[in-house]
Amino acid sequence: MQSDSSLAVDFGTSNTVAVLRRPGEADRPLLFSGAPVLSSAVYADAEGGFCTGLDAHRMAQFDPARLEAHPKQRVDDDSALLGEREVPVVELIAAVLARVREAAVEANGTAPPAILTHPVQWGPRRLGILTDAAREAGLVASGLVAEPVAAAHRLSAIADVEAGKPVCVFDLGAGTLDVAVLRPDGDGWAVAAQGGSSGIGGLYFDHALVEHLGGIVAERYAEIWGRLESPGSVAERRDRARLWEEVRHAKEMLSRSAMAPLALPGVDQALHLTLGELERVAGPAVARAVAETERVLAAARCAPRELGGLFLVGGASRMPPIGRALHTALGVAPTGLEQPELAVATGAFDAPPDDGPGSVQDRPRPHFRYRPEPPENWERLESAVPDEEYREPEAPRGRASEPDIENDLEEAAEQPRAPEESPPEQRSEEEWERLEAGLLAPGPPSPQWYQRQRKVLAFLWLILMGIVAIIVVENY
Repeated sequence: MQSDSSLAVDFGTSNTVAVLRRPGEADRPLLFSGAPVLSSAVYADAEGGFCTGLDAHRMAQFDPARLEAHPKQRVDDDSALLGEREVPVVELIAAVLARVREAAVEANGTAPPAILTHPVQWGPRRLGILTDAAREAGLVASGLVAEPVAAAHRLSAIADVEAGKPVCVFDLGAGTLDVAVLRPDGDGWAVAAQGGSSGIGGLYFDHALVEHLGGIVAERYAEIWGRLESPGSVAERRDRARLWEEVRHAKEMLSRSAMAPLALPGVDQALHLTLGELERVAGPAVARAVAETERVLAAARCAPRELGGLFLVGGASRMPPIGRALHTALGVAPTGLEQPELAVATGAFDAPPDDGPGSVQDRPRPHFRYRPEPPENWERLESAVPDEEYREPEAPRGRASEPDIENDLEEAAEQPRAPEESPPEQRSEEEWERLEAGLLAPGPPSPQWYQRQRKVLAFLWLILMGIVAIIVVENY
């Protein structure tokens, strides 16, 4: 039994992670059915008990209506109807945290005090639900830490961030995108600006892939796809759940390979998805994620080149199109872990706890000024993408045609983007004057600029070779 141990719990939309710290030992994640992540799903059985994790998904084969796959998305609801039973949301979250406590007791002999992480925008009511659920689960909450603050502590140590430089945490989970820019604050980090979107995440990509798959197989297997799209019986709802599980596994495999097989319930022939298909389907959402990141950077008055690190957090962030798009747009190579799900929980140990419920949200944000007079382009950047009010996502239900990919493509095309600096050959006289005056950040040259320089160098090389040839001919 370890009396000086501590526990950090990151309760997520799709998965929950818990890390145990003991004096003199390396931090180690708790294992659930042999894996370092616990599915946040909860199944309410007919006897009044709960099953969590993979057990919940297996039990849902008997009655899918009794499964709540994403309890965190219900934090604003008083209760959820599972089968014929109405369950308070606090009890759903407590069921997941109780499973964490059991794993902690098994690994440590007792349940140590737990640090609970939370989204930075959560206020007193949501934080109260989280702490009430921990208390009901038998955990002693020793502190609350905002997720981006915890991630910044963990990843800044790995990336060796230059002293005094800000960092950006890009947290793409199952249900939401959370972006935060943080500044050094004493021995820790303070949030300078934050934003996000409830319409971008792993669940969205699952929706989009299912819709894409339907467009391919609906004509050939119309009857089978109709049952999968609109199930009318328990068996059909079970097949629909299997389809979504197959799509999710294929999406995760595409993070490691260029092709992933996929079994469609009711169809003998094996199908497959490719990385190219994933990139096309995810393109509109990835573009919105990049635009939101640019908006948060502008709100923090932080140019991308000033960042000491761009940190990828959350399971969905390991998708190849995410890091590639951010690198291309911002010119900063992202940093992540092999298991990005562990970054928040591991970093929570070293981050100072909140002052109390709601303190992260209510704490005044420091104003950072980089130049004596903020240039005009900051105002244009801040107004480039509207600052929409953050809303918690709803659990995905109903037909697989939501969200509509065609609508997303149109919205992405119409989405205003932060204006980019003109390449050198296209700068106006006004831009050159502002650049010389120090009011316009030079930024990295564009690919067109490099191409033009290569042509100029090639032309000069030909001239030089011609001169050499003339000299040789005249001498001989």
